[in-house]
Amino acid sequence: MSTIPSIYGVAEGSAPAVLGSDQSGSNTASTSSASQINTAQWETDGAAISDEQQPISLESLPAEIRIHILKSMPDLKSLGFLIHASPAYFAQYRLDRRTFLCKTLQQDLGRDVLVDAYAAFKSRSSKVGPRTITSRSVTDFIDLYGEWRHSGINVATLESMPLVDLRWITWFHTSTVRPLADRFSKWALANLKYAVAMAIGGERIQPGSTLSQICGWPNGWSKTEQRRILRGFYRFDIFCHLFSGKQRQAFHHEHIARIFFSQFEPWEVEEMDCVYTWIQQRYQEVVTEVKWDLHPNNPKFATDPDYELKPEGAFTLDRDDDEYLNGTIGYGGLRLALHMSKTEDHDQLVDLMTKYLKRSQVCFFQDCMHDVSQVERRGGVNGFGYKDQAEQRREAMPFIGDDDASEAPAMVSSICRPPFAWVLLWDAMYCNLYGAYLPDEIRRWGYVMWDERRWNSIECAKETLTKLWASSSQFKMAKEDWEWL
Repeated sequence: MSTIPSIYGVAEGSAPAVLGSDQSGSNTASTSSASQINTAQWETDGAAISDEQQPISLESLPAEIRIHILKSMPDLKSLGFLIHASPAYFAQYRLDRRTFLCKTLQQDLGRDVLVDAYAAFKSRSSKVGPRTITSRSVTDFIDLYGEWRHSGINVATLESMPLVDLRWITWFHTSTVRPLADRFSKWALANLKYAVAMAIGGERIQPGSTLSQICGWPNGWSKTEQRRILRGFYRFDIFCHLFSGKQRQAFHHEHIARIFFSQFEPWEVEEMDCVYTWIQQRYQEVVTEVKWDLHPNNPKFATDPDYELKPEGAFTLDRDDDEYLNGTIGYGGLRLALHMSKTEDHDQLVDLMTKYLKRSQVCFFQDCMHDVSQVERRGGVNGFGYKDQAEQRREAMPFIGDDDASEAPAMVSSICRPPFAWVLLWDAMYCNLYGAYLPDEIRRWGYVMWDERRWNSIECAKETLTKLWASSSQFKMAKEDWEWL
């Protein structure tokens, strides 16, 4: 569970008051001049100044100002800290918690990412609807999701939700998505810095050595970078909800590419793939560590009556790796990803994987990223869409810039435009390819998440990216498969 405090479960009596700043030194006279001042007159004047400049306690502000302060919290973490620290603000929050939660959610996530957080909640199996016609319920939801992304989710929509649902969205964001974003962002940036250092001759640098030099979330990350990363996690969560339950057998990989991934710009699909790459890497690390503990031949299963067949709690991870990868990550989603990223103890990892391991013989995220999936999508009926046509026309795709960090959080818009690295790779021409058409290595850098200023701040980072891309087999394959590139 996250260490971020809950903003809906604090005991009022335990919250200390927050006082104004200490101004005790404001009336102090210097030693050299004190002897020249009449003591009685000094005390009289000092008392008058003290009465006029007495600092106002944050607790004693009028209710109207307290309400304004609560509505102006920049993020859920700040709101949580305030109401934990102040009984007065906690009491004020309790009077209208729905409004304060809605306003702060919009401030924290921004209007664009708020849609994805809302959709991630609505896409849970208990919310999508009955599975009697599984493909229909999923496609209907995807259509609705598209409408939300087009029109946006405003505060009024959130305020119409049951409070328990609103609290769940808040809890999931603070306890799961933000901690994951923190861990992913540091991992990806450390990988980028390490790759650049190695490219310019840093043979003595050890993998992971740059991690300690990177600030935690959200310090050091622009609003645009934060929201690209958050968006990637929420959308991957939506994918898991829609295509990993009982309904998964209703969809083939090119079908998923057509109905789901075609909803997004290609660099947005790459955001999800960066997230998946990180989760997959951690999954493989965990499986490598616990594989023997869970293997049917492990002597600890010898007393099981089904030892000769398959003991309870045993898994053939070495033989059915891909099937367990698809089933486990799809079933566990972001909660499993968080547990895997936080857990280091070996026995706890064994227990964790025993609980979450599931096989799936149908396609999952990685299957949809294959070049075959994209070729088949384009070759289907009405499959060659307007984005594919823009690619074929070699439509210009210039880099417009990143939003300034001082802009109002809810107004950030550059996450809707191609990021700097994407424009750099495709020479400012539109391209609707993703997944297998780009090197895995740059996804480990989180390349589509970063602003231009970050690429410029790391010496030789841009040159390292373009050199790797130009020499990659993926770049060659893209040119061979699509003659206009």
